[in-house]
Amino acid sequence: QTAGITLTARNFICRELEFQHLHSEVLELGLSLTINGIGIECSGSYDYHGLAIVSGHGDLSAQVFPGAGSTASVSLVGTNVDQGVPWKVEAETCSASLDVSIDFHSTVLGWLAKYFAKPLSKFINDQVVKKACAQLQDIASGNLSSKLQALNRLMLPPDVQQVRNFSESWPAQGSETFLRRPDNIFARRLEWKQQSAFRTVDWTQAKALDWLGWVLRDFVGPSGLDRALRWAAMNSSTMVVPGPRGFPVLNSSFDQPGAGLKLQLQVYLKNATIDGVDSVKNFSPLHAAGPNDLAFNISFGTAAHPALELGMELLMKVEALDLASGELQSSVEIEVSFHLGLLDPALQVLGEVLVDQEEWQKPRTLGQLLLGAKGCLSSLLYRPPMLKVLDANIKGISSPLTFEAQSRSELMKSIASMLNNGVSLFNKVYEPLLPGAIARQLGSDEFLHTVNRVVKQTLEPGHCMTASEADKEIHDNVPQLYGNWPPIFGSWLRTIIDRIADGFIARNTTEIFRPFETMPPIDLLPHASVRLRGMVLAGINHIQRLRILEPDDSRPDSLGIEVAIDCPTSEQPWSPELLLNGSLSAGGFAGDGALGLQLPCGKLNSKADITVDIWDLLGMELPPSLPCALFSPLSQFEVTSFEYLFNRPGRFSLKPGSGPAQYPLSELCEIHPRACPLLSKFATALADSGGMNHLFQVVRNLTLSRCVGTPASLGIAGNGDRKVDALGYSYIAADSSSLWGWSCVITMVLAVVYLFCAELGRRLAGETCDPVHLSLSTACWAGPLVQDRKRAAVSTFCISFLLALCLVGRFLACYWLPFACAKVGLVQKGAGKHVIPDITVLEFTYFGIYQAFWDGGSAYCHYLWLIMSMIAGILSNALMLVAWLTPWLGSHRRVLLSVALFLSRCPLAELETVGNSASALNSQIDMPLGLVSVLAMEVQAGGHVSFLTSVSTIAAGLILLQVSASVEDSGGWPVGQTSQTLVRAQGFACGAVLLGVLLWAFLPYLHVETTGIAGALIDPVDRRGLDLANSDGILFSLLALSFVVAPAMQILAFVLSQVRHGRASSKDAWHLRVLAEVGASYCILDLFTLGYLATFLEGINSFSTAAAHVLAEPLCEVSRQKIDEDCLGIEATVAIPGTIGMILATLGWSILSAIQVVQPLFRPKRSTASQGEGGTDVELERS
Repeated sequence: QTAGITLTARNFICRELEFQHLHSEVLELGLSLTINGIGIECSGSYDYHGLAIVSGHGDLSAQVFPGAGSTASVSLVGTNVDQGVPWKVEAETCSASLDVSIDFHSTVLGWLAKYFAKPLSKFINDQVVKKACAQLQDIASGNLSSKLQALNRLMLPPDVQQVRNFSESWPAQGSETFLRRPDNIFARRLEWKQQSAFRTVDWTQAKALDWLGWVLRDFVGPSGLDRALRWAAMNSSTMVVPGPRGFPVLNSSFDQPGAGLKLQLQVYLKNATIDGVDSVKNFSPLHAAGPNDLAFNISFGTAAHPALELGMELLMKVEALDLASGELQSSVEIEVSFHLGLLDPALQVLGEVLVDQEEWQKPRTLGQLLLGAKGCLSSLLYRPPMLKVLDANIKGISSPLTFEAQSRSELMKSIASMLNNGVSLFNKVYEPLLPGAIARQLGSDEFLHTVNRVVKQTLEPGHCMTASEADKEIHDNVPQLYGNWPPIFGSWLRTIIDRIADGFIARNTTEIFRPFETMPPIDLLPHASVRLRGMVLAGINHIQRLRILEPDDSRPDSLGIEVAIDCPTSEQPWSPELLLNGSLSAGGFAGDGALGLQLPCGKLNSKADITVDIWDLLGMELPPSLPCALFSPLSQFEVTSFEYLFNRPGRFSLKPGSGPAQYPLSELCEIHPRACPLLSKFATALADSGGMNHLFQVVRNLTLSRCVGTPASLGIAGNGDRKVDALGYSYIAADSSSLWGWSCVITMVLAVVYLFCAELGRRLAGETCDPVHLSLSTACWAGPLVQDRKRAAVSTFCISFLLALCLVGRFLACYWLPFACAKVGLVQKGAGKHVIPDITVLEFTYFGIYQAFWDGGSAYCHYLWLIMSMIAGILSNALMLVAWLTPWLGSHRRVLLSVALFLSRCPLAELETVGNSASALNSQIDMPLGLVSVLAMEVQAGGHVSFLTSVSTIAAGLILLQVSASVEDSGGWPVGQTSQTLVRAQGFACGAVLLGVLLWAFLPYLHVETTGIAGALIDPVDRRGLDLANSDGILFSLLALSFVVAPAMQILAFVLSQVRHGRASSKDAWHLRVLAEVGASYCILDLFTLGYLATFLEGINSFSTAAAHVLAEPLCEVSRQKIDEDCLGIEATVAIPGTIGMILATLGWSILSAIQVVQPLFRPKRSTASQGEGGTDVELERS
C-alpha cells in the first residue's frame, strides 16, 4: 500500500529457473551450496483500489536477472548423531538475494509503477525465499531424513541396529542367515531331486570343469596370472585397455513429443584402467560343489598391491534432433570419468544349475549360441539357476568412488564439483561402514531373492533356434570370408602378445612341478593317456626373437611368424630345451620316463595368406577339439614365403624311469639305414612354400577327418549311424540295431512271399503230378510225393528263408556295411603289450574297394571285382529263385541249378582278393625304444557278411540240387560204373591235391616288396598259406574249409567208392555223390589260383597306391615331383615253391571235380521204372 492505493498480486507463478554457477563445500556433517547468477521469470495478475475513485486490474510480470546481484545459499546438516552417523537432516541456513524487476502491463497506471516497484520487488524476494526455505526444511526433515534413516539401516551392523531398536522393522542380516538358507532350499527340493537327478548333468563328473580348474588354479595359479598380466602391461601394475575405436558401447534414443525433439545418446569407451592387475591373491574358477551346484571364488590384494582400482573414461554425445525432419538442432559432448578403489576384495559364489542331460548332449553350433544365446542356453536348463550363497568380503575402500565431468562449460564443472563433494561427504561418514554393508547386502535373503527373481525372468527354460535357422540368418547378414588382419593383430593386441612373449623369454628358465600334481590325465587316443608330473623350459633366453601372427599392412590377408634362436657359445653352452616328466598308460603298457626336446639354432621366417570362412566357423559344432577349431574354419591357408637357416639341428631324447637316455631318431637311422637319408631328402623337399602348403593340406585333411567322424578313424564322416568311407561311399555302422532289425524284417517278408508263391503254384497246377511241371517250392510244399504236410511246410519255409537271407545278405555286404579297413598299432616288442591300440586309418566299403582299383590304374581288377562278386552273387540267387518259385525249364532244372551253383562260388573269390591283400599289406616295422609298429588290413562286417552269404548261397544251391535229384540217376562212379582210366585219374588227382595244399601251406607262394618312402622302413617278405591266419579269423576259417576240408570230402568220397567197389547200393552212391558235390562246391582252389595269378599281382599295387594317396595325396605328390619317389607301392611276385603247390592242387582238384561232378551231368537219365526190382530205389526217390 502506497500513497493511499492498495495493490494486490494474485496467481503469481515463477518458472524458467536458471543459474550461472554453483559453489559447494563439505561441512562437518553436511554440505553448503551457494548459487550465483540466479535467473527466474514470474507472471501473475493484480488489482488495486484507493483514493475512493481509483481502482482497476491488469497483468504483472517479474524477472530476476541472472547477474551478480542474484545469489542464494543453503546448508544441509545432519543432526541427531548416534553410533557415528546422523539420523536427521535439517536446513541449517537458507537465504537469498534476488535482483527483481517488475513490469505492469497497463497503460492506465504505468505512471504509478515507480511507487510499487521497490516494495513489490522486496515482497517477491521475501516470499520466494520464505516459501523455498520452508519447502526445503520440510523436505529435509521429512523425505531426506527418512532416506537417511533407511541408508543407516543398510550401513550399520545388525548389533548396532538392535541397540536403536530397529531390529523389528529391519531384519538382521549376516552370515548366519545365508549359512542356514541352503538347508531350507535342500529341504524344499529334496523330493524333486530324487525324482529328476537322473535327468540332470552331474557336475562332479564333468571333465571339462576339472580341466578348467586345473589349468587356471593349479597350472597358471595366481602368481602365473599376475606375471602374465605384468608382461602384458609392460612390467607395470597398471593396464590401460583402449576401448573400441569409433564403436559406441551404448546407443540409445528418447522421443520428446511435447518438445518436438528426439534425444540421441551415444556413449564411447575411451579406455579402461585397471591398477593392481597383478594383485590376484587366490582364485578358484568355476568348479563343482555338488552334483547340481557350481561355485566360484576369487580374491585380490597382495602385500605389494593390496588394492584393486578400476577406472573408466567415457565420451558422452547428446544430440537433439527435430522429431519431424530429423535435422540436428543442438549437440553437446561430455567427457566423464569414474574411479573406484577396493582394498583386498574377495567374492564367493555358490549356485544351483540344473542342466537337462538329454539337451546337454545335443550338438549345437557356434552360430546358434551367438545368434540365439539366450534361447540356446536356457534350453539346456531344467529349471532356472538359483543363487544360494553370495559372500563378498572387502577389507576397506582404498580410494572412494569419484565422478568427474570434463567440460568446457563452467556450470557443468561446478555441478561435477558438487557431486564429488556429495561423494566426499558420503565417504567421510560411511566409508568405514561400507565394506561390511556391501557384504551384508550381497548375502542377504532380499538380495538373493531379487537376483533369483531376475534370473528366473531372464533364463526361463526356452527353445534354441535350429542350426538351419542360424545358418540362414548368418548367410543373409554375415559375409562369408574374412581376411583383413591388421585391425585385429595390428592393434593393442599386438603389443600384448609381443610383451608376453618377450617377458617369457627373458625369464630364461621356467620350472613347473606343483601344478602337475593335481593335473587330470590327458587322453591321447582310445585306451591311452598321459599324466605329467613336471615341465622345465630351460635356456630360452637364447631365443633372440619370437613373433607370431604378425600382420602385413600391404597384404591384409597375410600373417607371419619369425623365430631367431642363437647357437650355444663357450660362455653360454646351452640351447633352448623342453623337458617333460610323466607316465604313459596305453593298453597293457604302463611306464614312467622323461622326454627332452632340444630346439635347433638358426632362423625361421614364414608368411601365409589366411582367409577364414565365417560361415564354417559359426557352423562349427560345440565343443570342438582345439585342432578342429583351428583347421575347420580356414578357407585359405597358402604359404607365400618360407625361409629357414638352421646352423645346428635339434635333438629328441627319451629317458625311461630306469635306464640310460635313448635317442629315438638316431636309433631309427641305425635300424633302417635307408630311411634317414630318404626322410631327410623328403624333409628338404618340403622346406619351401609349395612343400609346406602340401604338408598343411595333409595335416588339415587328417585333422578334419577326425573332427566329423569317429575319433580314431580317417575318412569316416557322417551323422548318427550313417558314415562315409575313405573314397566318399556311404555306409551304415555295423553296430546299428535298426539296420539289422530291418534286415530281419525284410528277410522274413521275402520268405513269406516265397511261401505264397509255392501255394499259388499248387493252385495253378491243379491235378498235375509230374514234378517237372511244378516249381521246386510247390513240389516241397504240396507235391505228389509229400506224405507229412507239417514237415514239408517247415522244410519249405526253411529253404525259402535261406534263399531270402542270401539275397538280403548280398545287398547288405555290397551297399550298406563297411567291407575292410587298414589299422595301425604300436606294440612293445619284448612283452607284446599294446602301447597304442589299433587305430583305423582307412575304411573301405565294397564300392570303395571297387573305386580304389580304378584310382590305382587297374581297370581289369576294377571290373572283375564287380562281376565276380556282386553280379555273380545276385545272378546265382536269381537262377535259384527261378528254379524254386517257377516251373520254367523244369526239364533242365539240374543244369540250371548247377550253373547257379557255379556262379554262387564266384563271390568266394573275395577270400583270395582280401586274404592276399591283407597278407601283402600286413607288416611289422621295427621302431626305436624296443617298439614294433603293426600295419594290418582287417575284414569288416561287410566282408564277413559277404563271405557267409556266399557259403549260405552254395548251401542253398546244394539243397535245391538234392530236392531235384528224385528224378535223376544215382549210378556212375560211386557204384563203380566208370573206366579204370578215370579211377586212376582220380587217384592221381587226390595225391596232387594233398601234395599241392601242403606245398602252398608250408612254403612261400608270394613275395612282397614295399617301394617308395615306406619301403625304407618295411623289409621285403615272403608269405606262406599259413600266414593268412594272421589276417582275419573268419577269413582263415573259410580258407581252411575251402583248401582242406572241401578237398578232403572229395578224396574221402573217392576212397569210399573204391572200398565199396561193386557193393555200394543206390543209397550209398547218392550219399557219396552228395559228399563229392558239397566238397567241390566249397573248394575254391581254382578261383584262388586264377585270381592270384591273373588279378592279384597287378591289382595289389593299384589298391595300395590308391590307399596311400587317400591318406596323403599332397605329400605323395611332393615325393614324386621332388625326389622321384612314391609314398607307397607294392610289388608282388610269385614265389616258386608255394605257387607250384597251388597250381598242382588246382589241377588235381579240377580232374577230381570233372569226374565226380561234371561228367554225371551229361549221363542219360533213367526213370523210376528202369530201376532195380526192389523197392529201395523208389523209397530213395520218395525220400
